[in-house]
Amino acid sequence: MASLDDLFYPKSLAIVGASTSPLNFGSGFFTIAMEELGYEGKVYYINPKHVGELINGEKIIGSLDEVEGPIDVVYSCIRASLVPELVRQCVRRGDKFIIVFTSGFSELLTNEAIALENELRSIIRGSSTRIVGPNCLGPYNPSMGVGWNTGISEPILKKGNVAFASQSGGHASTLLRIAAGRAIYFTLGLSFGNQIDLNSLDALEYFAQNQDTEVIALYMEDTGSAKGSDFFKALKKITPKKPVIIWKGGQTESGARAAASHTGAMSGSFNMWRSMTKQAGSMIVRNGDEFWDAIHLLATLPKNKWRICKNLGLLIPGGGHSVEGTDAFTQFGFNVPVLTRETQDKIANILPSVNTSVKNPIDLGASGMLETVFFKTLKFMAEDPNVDLVINFQPIDWIAMGEAQFVGVGYSRYAARSYGRLVKKLEKPFIQLSPIFNFDKKTAQVFSTFIEILRQKGIPHFTSMRRLAVALSHLNEYVQFLKHDKK
Repeated sequence: MASLDDLFYPKSLAIVGASTSPLNFGSGFFTIAMEELGYEGKVYYINPKHVGELINGEKIIGSLDEVEGPIDVVYSCIRASLVPELVRQCVRRGDKFIIVFTSGFSELLTNEAIALENELRSIIRGSSTRIVGPNCLGPYNPSMGVGWNTGISEPILKKGNVAFASQSGGHASTLLRIAAGRAIYFTLGLSFGNQIDLNSLDALEYFAQNQDTEVIALYMEDTGSAKGSDFFKALKKITPKKPVIIWKGGQTESGARAAASHTGAMSGSFNMWRSMTKQAGSMIVRNGDEFWDAIHLLATLPKNKWRICKNLGLLIPGGGHSVEGTDAFTQFGFNVPVLTRETQDKIANILPSVNTSVKNPIDLGASGMLETVFFKTLKFMAEDPNVDLVINFQPIDWIAMGEAQFVGVGYSRYAARSYGRLVKKLEKPFIQLSPIFNFDKKTAQVFSTFIEILRQKGIPHFTSMRRLAVALSHLNEYVQFLKHDKK
C-alpha cells in the first residue's frame, strides 16, 4: 500500500487530460497551480489530442506509458467513462495515487454512475494504487507547492499549524481563499470527494502524526469507505493530543438529501454525530463561520493559555457598546463579573471621574487614547482574580483612523506589536475584538497588516461579539474534555 507521504510530498505528478485550451478549466485547476505554487518535482502533461503543445514549458505527451517508472500522483481530468481505463493503466504501471477530479459517479444517484464508481473500486482491489475521490481536488501542501488553483491572485504559502480535509472541494477552496483574511495557515490539506478508497479516517490519522500540525479541521458528510466505529475510535485516541474540529454537512433531512447528490454521502443522523463526536472530545460546528472561527482561535491562542474562560473582562469604549457586549456574552452563558474593589481603585486612580466606568465592562472615555492609561488598565484587568480572559474592543476602522490622523503610517503595526509585548507578561488569554464598521480601502490595508501581526504574537482576533462567544464556547468544551480525560 502506498504511503500517504507520497501523496503529500510527491516527487512526480501527471495531469491526464491536460490542455492549453482556456475552455478546459478542469485541468487548469492543476496546471496553473503547480506553476503558481512553485512545485519543483517532475510534472508530466498527458493528452493524446494535444501532443507536442507546451504547458509551463513542458511538452504534452500522449500516454502515461511514455513515462518510465511509477508516478507518485496522477490527476484524472477526463470524462467519467474514460476513468476506469486510466485506473487500470495506473494499476498496471504501479502508479501510487490517482486524484479523480472527474465527477459523474455516485453523486448522480443513478444506477449507471454508481456502477461506474464500483468498477473503480474493483480495479484497485488488491493493488498498491490508491484512489482519492472521485469528485475531488486532491492534496494541498504549501511547503511542496502542491495544490490547486483557488482563483486568488497570490497563493498563500505561509507556514501554518492547521491540517484540513474536506469532502467538499468548494469548502476546501474557501478555506484557502479566506486564509489571509482570518490569519489561518495550513500545514497540509486534502479534498477527498466521494471517499471510495482513501477516506476521512486515513486523513485524520495521517494529520495526527504530522509534527507540524497542531489543529485538525474536517468537513465531512459521512465517513466514506471507513467504518463509522473505526473513525470515532481513532478520534477518541487523537483528541487528547490534538484538537479536532468537525463541520458536519447534512444536518437536516433536506441537507442530508443535498449531501447525497453532492458526494453520494449517506449522512446519518446529526444528533448521533453530535453525540459521538462530543464523547470522543471533538468540537462539532454547524456552519462555515463557526468552523473558521474555531480553527482560528485554537490555531492562534498559545496552548499554555487554553483554559476554561467563563468570566470575561471587557474593555469597551462607549456605553452602548458596553451594554451590547455584556448582553451578547451573557446570552451565551458567560459572566461579566464586577472587578474587585482593589482593581477598580487601581484603574480609577489613572482616570478622570466623569465619562468613565471601572467596574466591568471598563470604559476609559477619551483617556483611552493615552497609551500608558490604556495598557495599564488592560494589565490591571488581567490581574483581577474575578477575570479568566481579557477582551479588548477596538473597531478596525478606529485603528485605521489612528493611522491616518494621530500617529501616522505605522500606527497599526505599533499597536499590534504593543499588544504582543503586553500578552507576553499576562498569564491569562487576551483576545482582540475588532468589528468592521466602515471597510474602505485604507481600512482593508490596515486590517490585513494588523491581524497578521496579532497572529504572530499569539493574539486571536474576531470581528463579531457573537462569533467570538461561539468560538469560546467550543474552546471551553474542549478544555473541559481534556480535564475530564486526565482523570
